[in-house]
Amino acid sequence: MTAGPEKSTRRTVLSAVWMFGGRGLGLLWALLLTHELGISGYGQFVVGISAAALISIPVDAYYLVRSPRVDDEQFEVDRASRYWLGVLIFALGLGLFAVWLPAGLALSKAGGDVFFNAQKSTAIRTGRPDNAFALDSARQGLSLVAGMVVIVAVEDASVWLLSLVYVLGFVPFAVAMLPRVVGVRVELPERTRSTVALVAEALGGAAYTQGDIVLLGLIAGESAAGYYSYATLALWSIAAVGQNYSFTFHEPLREHGGAVEAGPPFKITSALAVAGGAGMIGTGVVLWLLGTDNDLWLAFVVLSVAASTRFYGAVFTTVLALQSRDELRARMSLVAVAIKTAGILALAWSLGSIGAAIAFVLADLVAFAWAYRALYAARSEVAV
Repeated sequence: MTAGPEKSTRRTVLSAVWMFGGRGLGLLWALLLTHELGISGYGQFVVGISAAALISIPVDAYYLVRSPRVDDEQFEVDRASRYWLGVLIFALGLGLFAVWLPAGLALSKAGGDVFFNAQKSTAIRTGRPDNAFALDSARQGLSLVAGMVVIVAVEDASVWLLSLVYVLGFVPFAVAMLPRVVGVRVELPERTRSTVALVAEALGGAAYTQGDIVLLGLIAGESAAGYYSYATLALWSIAAVGQNYSFTFHEPLREHGGAVEAGPPFKITSALAVAGGAGMIGTGVVLWLLGTDNDLWLAFVVLSVAASTRFYGAVFTTVLALQSRDELRARMSLVAVAIKTAGILALAWSLGSIGAAIAFVLADLVAFAWAYRALYAARSEVAV
């Protein structure tokens, strides 16, 4: 039932190449900021970016989950609505840049993500994450080049200026998308129980993926947040490969009502998940040999477990979404957030980034076990 496994594998590999290219550019940007501003300055920037995700993910969730489900006509309406909402948030953020940097950075980055996701949504809907991540790489490259120009041209460039340059990298993509949304009808999200579940699940997901960095920065300081963000950047890159792999099964999953057999084969998912965890361990060992701070290389080693479980989780989440089990996903996200938050509060005071990494692993093991049971171990039972 898994139509075209070779095609899915090929598209996954291509999307991984583009995605890691984009993440590689993101890493270069992080190194550039760290060199120019120090680890504390980079930590300040990354906390703002994480706060942006706490805004964009819940706002975008309704459209993200509906994208592979609805018919073509409704998809066009959703895409235009998503785009204009993102532009509105982006403009508000730019207006706040001169008043309060954290709010300006968070809102403008959030709005940029929303309208940029609208631009990528057609590729995602049709099972072409490789095309979507090619756009991501282009956007990251534009921001990196602009940032390098500013650093060369301006002596002692500030966090404010480099943050502004970074978010302005979204503007050309907003302009390019205009012809596809002008004149298309827009509408507000449906006010249903399913929408509430989608937003709740996304709030949990946003807190889970980015709230830890914000919380760690408040508890252990911006330097700890900076070290931890390097490790989680690698982890979420691995998870994104899992998400891209699952995206290539959108069409067969939609055709077969979200049947597990129509989705990614479990053996292939497992092999890729183990490879991702091994890559995290290898990176940690290399960083240790290079003599980097313990807070950095140990975070990579500890998070190797979560890298594997997150790969599984990305695949499981896609299948559950195509099964329309939104309330289940919301409960899973909120419980995982609670576990991770409690762990960070208990461990980050004394262990910094390493404590946050341990909390991440504990939370993700619970989420993995829950999703696995829902999809494989209890198919004949009522969804938990």
